[in-house]
Amino acid sequence: MDRIIVDRDDPKKNVKMSTMIWYLGTKSIQEVPSIDSKTDSTRTSITVSVKYYLFIDSDLHTYIYFSTFSDTATIINYSKETKLFNKYGGWDPYPAKSFDYDSYVKITDTILNGISYNRHRFRKIIDGKKNDYIIYTCCKNKNAPIKYLRPVSEQIGCPVVRMEMYFNHKLTGTTEFHYLTDTLTDAEVKVFKIDNKTF
Repeated sequence: MDRIIVDRDDPKKNVKMSTMIWYLGTKSIQEVPSIDSKTDSTRTSITVSVKYYLFIDSDLHTYIYFSTFSDTATIINYSKETKLFNKYGGWDPYPAKSFDYDSYVKITDTILNGISYNRHRFRKIIDGKKNDYIIYTCCKNKNAPIKYLRPVSEQIGCPVVRMEMYFNHKLTGTTEFHYLTDTLTDAEVKVFKIDNKTF
C-alpha cells in the first residue's frame, strides 16, 4: 500500500509511505509506519520507518501489535477493539462502516499504466468546504481477499484500489494498493500462527 500525504504549501514536504500487508484468509499483518521530521536552517528531512507490526484477526476481532515480523516477536499490546489505533497507528482493512458523505456520482473512467479504472466521486461538505474522495475501482481484482474501503467496494461491485483526497479542489493525499503475490512463504505462514486463546 502506497500513501502520499501532500503538503499544499510546500511540495518538498510531501510524505510517501510504502506499507507491506500480508494476508492469510481473514487474518492480516501490516507494517505500521513512523514518520520522523527534522528541520535545520536549509531543509526539512523526513524519514519513514516501520515502528510496529499489527496482526488482525477479523473473525475474532483481535488486534495485536508486535515488535518485529517474526513468529517469536515480542507482543507490544493487544485489544479486542480498534481503540489502540490512536496510540500505535495502523488501520482496519475490514471495517463494517463506510466513510460519511453527502453526495455520490460516477465520473469518467481513466487509464493508468495501461490499466483501465472506473472512477467515483464521494463528496462531504464541512463548514461550506468541499471534501472530495475520488475512488478508483478495478474489476480485474474482483477476487482480492483484502479490499480497501470494503463497504464502498461492495457498494460499487469492484475493489477500490486507489483513492485521491481533495480539499476545496486541492489534492491532499492519495492511497493506492498494489498486489504483489497471492502466495506466502513457509516462514511468513509461521508468523500467522498465533494462539488467540491467550488473549
